[in-house]
Amino acid sequence: PFWEKVNANPVCFGARDDTFGSFLINVTRGLINEVKLVHLSGGVTCKKGQLSNWGCGDGKLVFKIPSYDPFISAKLKMKLTTPINITAGQEYRLWYGEDFKNVSEGDNSGTACVDVHMYGLY
Repeated sequence: PFWEKVNANPVCFGARDDTFGSFLINVTRGLINEVKLVHLSGGVTCKKGQLSNWGCGDGKLVFKIPSYDPFISAKLKMKLTTPINITAGQEYRLWYGEDFKNVSEGDNSGTACVDVHMYGLY
Protein backbone atom coordinates (compact mmCIF):
# COMPACT_ATOMS: atom_id res chain seq x y z
CA PRO A 1 0.00 0.00 0.00
CA PHE A 2 1.08 3.59 -0.62
CA TRP A 3 -0.27 7.15 -0.86
CA GLU A 4 -1.41 8.42 -4.26
CA LYS A 5 -2.71 11.87 -5.25
CA VAL A 6 -6.04 11.16 -6.97
CA ASN A 7 -7.15 14.60 -8.23
CA ALA A 8 -5.77 16.25 -11.37
CA ASN A 9 -6.58 19.83 -10.30
CA PRO A 10 -7.02 21.51 -6.91
CA VAL A 11 -10.37 20.68 -5.29
CA CYS A 12 -12.00 23.88 -4.00
CA PHE A 13 -14.99 23.90 -1.67
CA GLY A 14 -16.97 26.68 -0.02
CA ALA A 15 -18.63 26.90 3.37
CA ARG A 16 -22.20 27.70 2.25
CA ASP A 17 -24.78 27.63 -0.56
CA ASP A 18 -24.00 24.10 -1.80
CA THR A 19 -20.47 24.98 -2.96
CA PHE A 20 -18.96 21.50 -2.71
CA GLY A 21 -15.73 20.66 -4.50
CA SER A 22 -15.80 17.79 -6.97
CA PHE A 23 -13.05 15.76 -8.57
CA LEU A 24 -12.65 12.72 -10.79
CA ILE A 25 -10.41 9.86 -9.68
CA ASN A 26 -7.33 9.91 -11.92
CA VAL A 27 -5.82 6.53 -11.01
CA THR A 28 -6.76 3.32 -12.83
CA ARG A 29 -8.19 1.58 -9.77
CA GLY A 30 -7.48 0.80 -6.15
CA LEU A 31 -8.70 -0.42 -2.78
CA ILE A 32 -8.52 2.54 -0.39
CA ASN A 33 -8.52 2.62 3.41
CA GLU A 34 -7.30 6.17 4.20
CA VAL A 35 -7.88 9.66 2.78
CA LYS A 36 -5.63 12.69 3.29
CA LEU A 37 -6.51 16.26 2.37
CA VAL A 38 -3.59 18.65 1.85
CA HIS A 39 -4.45 22.35 2.18
CA LEU A 40 -3.28 24.45 -0.78
CA SER A 41 -4.94 27.84 -0.41
CA GLY A 42 -7.85 29.82 0.98
CA GLY A 43 -9.87 29.25 4.10
CA VAL A 44 -13.37 28.54 5.41
CA THR A 45 -15.25 29.33 8.60
CA CYS A 46 -18.53 28.80 10.40
CA LYS A 47 -18.29 32.33 11.81
CA LYS A 48 -17.52 35.56 9.95
CA GLY A 49 -13.97 36.84 10.19
CA GLN A 50 -12.07 33.75 11.32
CA LEU A 51 -11.00 31.83 8.22
CA SER A 52 -9.05 28.64 8.85
CA ASN A 53 -7.72 25.81 6.68
CA TRP A 54 -10.49 23.38 7.60
CA GLY A 55 -13.38 25.02 9.39
CA CYS A 56 -14.44 26.61 12.64
CA GLY A 57 -11.97 28.16 14.97
CA ASP A 58 -12.89 29.60 18.33
CA GLY A 59 -13.39 26.15 19.90
CA LYS A 60 -16.47 25.27 17.83
CA LEU A 61 -15.82 21.63 16.95
CA VAL A 62 -17.83 18.79 15.50
CA PHE A 63 -15.15 16.38 16.72
CA LYS A 64 -11.65 16.86 18.11
CA ILE A 65 -8.54 15.43 16.47
CA PRO A 66 -5.57 15.22 18.87
CA SER A 67 -2.63 17.53 18.00
CA TYR A 68 -4.67 19.20 15.25
CA ASP A 69 -5.24 22.95 14.81
CA PRO A 70 -7.69 24.06 12.09
CA PHE A 71 -5.74 27.31 11.61
CA ILE A 72 -2.26 25.87 11.02
CA SER A 73 -2.59 22.15 10.23
CA ALA A 74 -1.92 21.73 6.51
CA LYS A 75 -3.02 18.07 6.36
CA LEU A 76 -6.17 16.32 7.52
CA LYS A 77 -6.05 12.51 7.52
CA MET A 78 -9.00 10.12 7.97
CA LYS A 79 -9.00 6.33 8.24
CA LEU A 80 -12.03 4.64 6.66
CA THR A 81 -13.90 2.05 8.72
CA THR A 82 -14.51 0.01 5.56
CA PRO A 83 -12.14 0.07 2.54
CA ILE A 84 -13.64 1.30 -0.73
CA ASN A 85 -12.87 0.41 -4.34
CA ILE A 86 -12.10 3.32 -6.64
CA THR A 87 -11.76 3.41 -10.42
CA ALA A 88 -10.67 6.08 -12.90
CA GLY A 89 -13.40 8.57 -13.75
CA GLN A 90 -15.46 8.17 -10.57
CA GLU A 91 -16.66 11.52 -9.22
CA TYR A 92 -16.28 12.37 -5.55
CA ARG A 93 -17.46 15.47 -3.69
CA LEU A 94 -15.85 17.34 -0.83
CA TRP A 95 -18.27 19.27 1.39
CA TYR A 96 -18.01 21.64 4.33
CA GLY A 97 -20.13 19.97 7.03
CA GLU A 98 -22.68 22.71 7.74
CA ASP A 99 -23.12 23.34 4.01
CA PHE A 100 -23.73 19.63 3.37
CA LYS A 101 -26.37 19.48 6.10
CA ASN A 102 -27.82 22.93 5.27
CA VAL A 103 -27.56 23.91 8.93
CA SER A 104 -26.27 27.16 10.47
CA GLU A 105 -24.54 28.18 7.25
CA GLY A 106 -25.85 31.77 7.20
CA ASP A 107 -22.70 33.17 8.82
CA ASN A 108 -20.28 30.79 7.05
CA SER A 109 -17.83 32.14 4.51
CA GLY A 110 -14.75 31.39 2.47
CA THR A 111 -13.37 28.89 0.00
CA ALA A 112 -10.49 26.46 0.55
CA CYS A 113 -8.57 24.43 -2.04
CA VAL A 114 -6.94 21.06 -1.37
CA ASP A 115 -5.27 18.08 -2.97
CA VAL A 116 -6.76 14.66 -2.22
CA HIS A 117 -4.48 11.69 -1.50
CA MET A 118 -5.68 8.14 -0.93
CA TYR A 119 -3.82 5.29 0.74
CA GLY A 120 -4.28 1.74 -0.47
CA LEU A 121 -3.45 -0.88 -3.06
CA TYR A 122 -3.32 0.31 -6.68
